[in-house]
Amino acid sequence: MDFSKWKHLKPHVPLKVIERDLSGSDSIIEFSEEELKIDYSVARLSQGEIEIPTIKETFIHPFTLKGTLVQYYMKNLGGGFYEFLFQNGKLTPKPSDRRHPDKEIDRNNGGEIKFWIGYDHEKRHYYFTDQEETFKERYKVVEALFHDEDVVKLLTDFKRFITYFYSNVTGIAKTKVQNYHDIFVYLKNALPMVRDYHMLLNIMGDIDDVTLAHNLAFFKKWEQQLEHHLDHIQRHLDLNWTLEEARNHWEEFSPISNFYGTIETEFWKPGYYVDPIEDGIYPNFLEIHNQRQLAKGPNFESDETLRQKEKELYAKHIETAQSKQQVLFVKSE
Repeated sequence: MDFSKWKHLKPHVPLKVIERDLSGSDSIIEFSEEELKIDYSVARLSQGEIEIPTIKETFIHPFTLKGTLVQYYMKNLGGGFYEFLFQNGKLTPKPSDRRHPDKEIDRNNGGEIKFWIGYDHEKRHYYFTDQEETFKERYKVVEALFHDEDVVKLLTDFKRFITYFYSNVTGIAKTKVQNYHDIFVYLKNALPMVRDYHMLLNIMGDIDDVTLAHNLAFFKKWEQQLEHHLDHIQRHLDLNWTLEEARNHWEEFSPISNFYGTIETEFWKPGYYVDPIEDGIYPNFLEIHNQRQLAKGPNFESDETLRQKEKELYAKHIETAQSKQQVLFVKSE
């Protein structure tokens, strides 16, 4: 797919939120105006950053003091445009369910602030606005992209791909060599589209350049392996063989059976790349997809849970990656 007509919409750097944790503050009742200040100054935005105060602890004080609430929500709208909701107030346990506290926010007195960060593609820097209509007008240039015929087709094709594989790859009834062959062909033909999908995510600022690079390398590796195993099937196997017949030719069939197993256990698993060169941790394509879906019961992970998971996986595996001096893929399940 030709991305040249959209590349100008890619911000020069993704917006980075610096969290200023207030958990160690001595304030137990309320924070000062200075402590609650959000830094979206021109100097900060020129670096592609904003700084937002947060509080991570959920300690509940007795009497009327309750707990302290300082949090924010960020919605990435694509192309360097973001919507923010900042809240400060108090937390108090629900009498019937202490696991999920109530929020007490004075929405008429600065307890809830909504603002927007946009990207000036000509001047190549971010800007702040608290005027929603102004923001919407400037966002139209990006919004038009989502109505582009090629983009709509790409998004539709990726949805079909991910839905098909969730339903058909693991646990599929394989009765003939033909079943393996068809899965390999489908995946090989789909990979160029999957690459394009992730390039679109990158242009829209949804994944950064390093994450994109790791996933493109991942797709290239699997494309080469698929080509190799399809060639092996053509040379050494009969598509009409049943599994029983194929097992009678185990020397020829075992590479195909083993490779299919790696698709189930390595390709089709959410996880992360632990990179000793970039000194970071980056999600693979299934992890990226899963993080963007709706809550699914006990498996749902909030943004904070994801950050903690990434931190733990990085700490656990970075020494191994450094000792091998190579990127290490680790599953998140």
